Amino acid sequence: MRSAAITELKVLIGAMLAVAVAVQAVVLPMLAAEAAASFPEVAYLRTPLTVLAVLAIVCGEAALLCIWRLLTLAGRGAFLTSRTTRWVDALILSLAAGTGMLAAITVVLAADPQTGGGGPTVGLGLMAGMFLGAAAILGVLVWRGQLLQRVRDAAKQQRRAQL
Repeated sequence: MRSAAITELKVLIGAMLAVAVAVQAVVLPMLAAEAAASFPEVAYLRTPLTVLAVLAIVCGEAALLCIWRLLTLAGRGAFLTSRTTRWVDALILSLAAGTGMLAAITVVLAADPQTGGGGPTVGLGLMAGMFLGAAAILGVLVWRGQLLQRVRDAAKQQRRAQL
């Protein structure tokens, strides 16, 4: 991968991380406060839903950091190593945890009769997020299998070259 492309992707990831931190620190608490004021009958859900949303964003940030590290390895030409598979495993775990957080938000909303499941827009948004998370996990798992095969092939070639 070209060095310029890696730099551009890292700038994009940095911008995404900055936006995610701003959403965690400012936007989510503000929206939660407004929702609690507008709907006092479900104000008790403010804290648990805010915590789950922040944790879901943290999982997304962790996934972005894993991608950053994979880009760094690709830029150094050290992509076909066992270190790469560790970062791919961490990426899978962060995607799975984020998808789990979305599922937990869905359960909290669905379990409370006063929320009505958050309404159709919220429910559809959460389902879309869970489906996208599951698709991303499956895609990265397939990519991981291919990567492991390439790492094994590269190790075999190195052993043959040494003989």
